[in-house]
Amino acid sequence: MIHHSEAFTIDYSNFSLNTALYPRLVAAVASIVPKILESIEDGTPAYKIFSIEHARQQAESCAHYAETIKANFSDLIVIGMGGAVLNPRTAISLTEFVPSSVKIHFLDNTDPFFLQKLLAQIDLKNCAVLAISNSGQTLETLALTGVMINKFEQAGVRLSDRFFFITNKQSGRLRDVANKIDATIIEHTSNISGRYSTLTNVTSLIAQIAGVNMKEYLAGAEMVMKDFFDKKENTPAALSVSIMLNEPKSTLVNIGYLQQFDVFLEWYSQIIAESLGKEGKGVTPIRGLGPNDQHSMLQLYLDGWKDKIYSLFYVENWKNVQTHKACDLAALGGIAGRELQEINTANFSATRAALLTRKLPVRTITLKDLSARSIGALVTHSMLEIVIWSRVMHINPFNQPGIELIKTESTKIIDSKK
Repeated sequence: MIHHSEAFTIDYSNFSLNTALYPRLVAAVASIVPKILESIEDGTPAYKIFSIEHARQQAESCAHYAETIKANFSDLIVIGMGGAVLNPRTAISLTEFVPSSVKIHFLDNTDPFFLQKLLAQIDLKNCAVLAISNSGQTLETLALTGVMINKFEQAGVRLSDRFFFITNKQSGRLRDVANKIDATIIEHTSNISGRYSTLTNVTSLIAQIAGVNMKEYLAGAEMVMKDFFDKKENTPAALSVSIMLNEPKSTLVNIGYLQQFDVFLEWYSQIIAESLGKEGKGVTPIRGLGPNDQHSMLQLYLDGWKDKIYSLFYVENWKNVQTHKACDLAALGGIAGRELQEINTANFSATRAALLTRKLPVRTITLKDLSARSIGALVTHSMLEIVIWSRVMHINPFNQPGIELIKTESTKIIDSKK
């Protein structure tokens, strides 16, 4: 079975659709889709993640902040956790674009060795900082922001004109910190969790600083949403849910055959795990890269437990890639004179063929290209797929009760050591 869209093609191979369960899943998806459409049309806060009008307003409202940072700084450190950094990193790492002069560094962990290496690369006098937290209470973001304020003060650098915050303007410690140093606060859209901030200013501000064409990015998102409103349960995201749920597997292995897919797959793993993994339900996402995984994980995938669905990600058109050809030395055998693109494609095709030979279920997602429009379509499709999947499983796709437990415990431990 193959589903086509303007931005990508999805091929489903070795999926068993002749089951008693499959028609019931199709019916379940068909009953959920109108409810999701209604939530989007009614402006239900959590469903603003799919509002293209809101996304365009967000991009326009933060454009001047992007221009300010580009005009005044050589480096930008982005502080945040989870989706607060994975969404903009996906847009920047997967999309083809002409980069701006600003080097963007993501600080999303409390590893002091990592920070030390990062700071060794940067002149703080030419650096801005952007801290992101929806709640304004994220422990790691607060800690890293406090450390960076300390570093800037030690360097004798003025804080107010180089610290920017995307957070809740009404409450939260991060807001209090921003006010204390007289920094710029940009309103984080309320009731949208970080992992679904793909079409908000969390992504659009950083993407515009980097040089991504946000008009095209949002045009790709709009293409997916228009298709969803037109075709409803027959849109690719909805069809995907019925097909995937019909396979009684506990693990979803996602392998990208370009290194650029890595961050996207980390984000995709996040929305799968945090949205579906509740009430004893869900699937375990595993991300991988080819051909790297051919030399580590493929043996397990081919001959181990048959408890996995495989999704392979690739691209059809290679517009802006230089030719990298092997020399003609006869000692190289069949590789002599071959372009690297040929070798990469051969590896991708061989992995897919091997999985299919083992009768394993393989979903192949092939992007038309790596343009901003195609990537905007892919990430919007992915969000829509997981939200539909959650609703069919009768799970709230937007909360994360398990993570809240960890946050509470971390705060208790730190407070007890004061």
